[in-house]
Amino acid sequence: MFWLSNEWGFAWAWAVFLLPLPWFIYRFGAATTANKALKVPFYAQIQQWWIEDGNRLNKASKWPIRLLILTWLCFVLALMRPQWVAPLPPEADLGRELILAIDLSASMADDDLGEQNRLQTVQSFLTQWLPTRQGERIGIVVFGDRAERLFKPTRDMAFVLDQVKALEIGLAGGGTALAEGLAMAISEGKNVILISDGANTHGTLSPLVVAEYARKQGAVVHTVGLSALTEEEKLAEQGRWNESNGPVFDGALDTALLKGLSKATDGQYFRASDAQALQDLGESINQMNQIEMQQYRQRAVTEWFASLWLMGFSFLMLALNWGRTRWK
Repeated sequence: MFWLSNEWGFAWAWAVFLLPLPWFIYRFGAATTANKALKVPFYAQIQQWWIEDGNRLNKASKWPIRLLILTWLCFVLALMRPQWVAPLPPEADLGRELILAIDLSASMADDDLGEQNRLQTVQSFLTQWLPTRQGERIGIVVFGDRAERLFKPTRDMAFVLDQVKALEIGLAGGGTALAEGLAMAISEGKNVILISDGANTHGTLSPLVVAEYARKQGAVVHTVGLSALTEEEKLAEQGRWNESNGPVFDGALDTALLKGLSKATDGQYFRASDAQALQDLGESINQMNQIEMQQYRQRAVTEWFASLWLMGFSFLMLALNWGRTRWK
């Protein structure tokens, strides 16, 4: 790629060496004998344009030659594939979407995460964290007995924060239709954060089937498990849990399911056992987001060769028509 500037360049700049080809053909292609002569389809007609009144070129016959020169110039430029490369868009125009799928089941009223109940803890976290998500449209899906889209993705952060503050337990019923909530979130965007404190207890969809569908759609699902650590989990973290005692009890939280959902879609699972853990996971997701943004910020390329081919063909037709009209 040969760059003329930050935005303009030629993909096949080597084709510029074809520009003098017609001159070489004219200068060295004509042979002294008929057997060695280079034959071109319009040679006799072109010769008439050049020769008039005793080998003198008159002014009118110059125009077909000029048009042929323009034709060749357009064709060579088209072969060089001129490209306009758009500047990198600002982060606010990247077009990414972040979809939050939030559990509003009855168990979100538990206050095991700190001074506030689980939903209030999530609300406090989101009102501080969401404004850091620059360049994304935010949408929210809630689920209880059923899944509901709270609002479509938007960049109106004030509106988003107002809606977050207005969330209420039981808004979509008291159960946990986790799979339906995830399915609706994926239908809204491919970057999903699912926040839940339980297991899939309602709905007809299978969470793992939904996760497989998400993977095929290219969606990435990060899952957040809300629940204070059980005594067994605390012992396991300290390395004091004996596996012979059986699996670690994680309360009503289906840790295995949430881990499976994130793993199936190349996302990550986060355990939020208190308010500080939520803040920490927000920083982790932001770091992942920076890498994703760098990969996403690609420059659009516009090819101009088709326009040059059309322009060159128009010049050629005009030249041939000019010569045919003049020498009838």
